[in-house]
Amino acid sequence: MTKKFKRFLGTFLILLMTMNCFNFTMLEVFATDNAYIKGDVNGDGILDDLDLELIKKHYNGSITLDTKSFNAADLNDDGKVSILDISMLKEILLHTYIKGDVNGDGILNDLDLELIQKYIVGSITLDTKAFGAADLNDDGEVELIDLTRLQKILESQPVPPTISTTNYVGGKNIAISCSASGTIIYYTTDGSTPTTSSEKYTGTFNITSSKTIKAISVYDGHKNSEIATSSVSVSPTSRPTISTANYIGGKNVTITCATNGATIYYTIDGSTPTTLSTKYTGTFDVTSTKTIKAIAVYGGNANSEVVSSNIQVNQTAKPTISTTNYVGGKNVTILCATNGAAIYYTTDGSTPTTSSAIYTGAFNVTSSKTTIKAIAVCSGYTNSEVASST
Repeated sequence: MTKKFKRFLGTFLILLMTMNCFNFTMLEVFATDNAYIKGDVNGDGILDDLDLELIKKHYNGSITLDTKSFNAADLNDDGKVSILDISMLKEILLHTYIKGDVNGDGILNDLDLELIQKYIVGSITLDTKAFGAADLNDDGEVELIDLTRLQKILESQPVPPTISTTNYVGGKNIAISCSASGTIIYYTTDGSTPTTSSEKYTGTFNITSSKTIKAISVYDGHKNSEIATSSVSVSPTSRPTISTANYIGGKNVTITCATNGATIYYTIDGSTPTTLSTKYTGTFDVTSTKTIKAIAVYGGNANSEVVSSNIQVNQTAKPTISTTNYVGGKNVTILCATNGAAIYYTTDGSTPTTSSAIYTGAFNVTSSKTTIKAIAVCSGYTNSEVASST
């Protein structure tokens, strides 16, 4: 890559801009193997009176600048450091500030007012940059008129922001607005006092737990607004309750929630439920062992904790068919090892159901070709396998 192309790629403009109280200044930055910022002679990343002093000392011959510092001091790129470069840096320093921001903290407040007062009475001196910020009317002097002007600016605060909330499933949406156009809003969510170093408001955001929101409006050349505060409560949705009831063939599952109006979502495979899971609409049946998990959600509330229930559904034991001989045929006895089970049977070889004959005791068959089939059923259990005997 050629040096010329490197220089082309590495050059950009830093625009220091303001409405009403900034002037436009352009600083050239060279991203070469020996990078520097024009005017930043001491390489600390800041243009200030220290850099101006170094240029003056080099110009007067009391110090010699190295190559990198020399290039930074040569603001007009004429290959030498002269009185012209000193004048150019002075001009830059005089116009890279916010009018009224004497201490350079980015905020106009009573601290700046105090510095102007001290300068006027002669108890302090101001460097070039601070002097330019204190000279609000640009007449080359810092005097009572500048003090009065800053006082009026500080008295004209922008209106404080308005904090509003809307519910959503899982918490609350927070919107912050200001009726004065052109203001910038800064906010905190932990109850701390917001400053221009706080989070800048760019649009609606969500919270899922209770927070204290504080916000200020900021406008160039004005004192910051009063602090707007809103304590936003986000309550958790009550945990659902999973209950079961036995029926012949399995279990009925019911899920309820104490939070009125809450919606319940559930899974039956042990996975964590979300609002994309099956929506609970009423009691449902399970005919095999399942792990049921559920959450409850409600607009403006945080989602509930996940509840879980392992629902055991066993199978009824397969019946046992036995026979004994008697004169004229056979006695048939059907038994089941599951306590409390009911047995249903057929004698024509068809598959038995709960609509078939219910077994109440031993019975006789007189035909040698009779096929007995039986099932056992019990509440809370799945039906047994079919037993068969010819």
